[in-house]
Amino acid sequence: MANDLRPHPRADLILAAARTCLGVRFRPQGRTTEGLDCLGLALFCCETLGLGVPPPPAIGMRGCAPEEARRQLLLRGFALRPTGRALAGDLLVASPGALQLHFAIFTGAGVIEADMGLRRVVERPWPWALPIFDAWCFPTGEI
Repeated sequence: MANDLRPHPRADLILAAARTCLGVRFRPQGRTTEGLDCLGLALFCCETLGLGVPPPPAIGMRGCAPEEARRQLLLRGFALRPTGRALAGDLLVASPGALQLHFAIFTGAGVIEADMGLRRVVERPWPWALPIFDAWCFPTGEI
């Protein structure tokens, strides 16, 4: 599926999983529905798909270059979309500041994200305020 324009075959499940997290409190390094950060939300969607995607050790809120994020996502079976071609159910990677990464699930009409400022997982309409540098299709099989 690398770089093509087909939606993930289970995009509806990815979106449903992300929406079950709406209202879950934000917690730095949160990896359960007791508290999630943006990476935790993405990993929760992977778990819902039945994917054994290990958390990337080098990706954190601060200090991770976009190149390292790309390397980690590729190693975990994510497929990079062509620039500006995100589809519903894709993982968006944004950069709110220098060496800062933020992940969100694209709904087709907006994003679902763990918002540190609002302290919970929220769904926002498009356009999103953060600069996006990549869109990724979730893996389609066991990693």
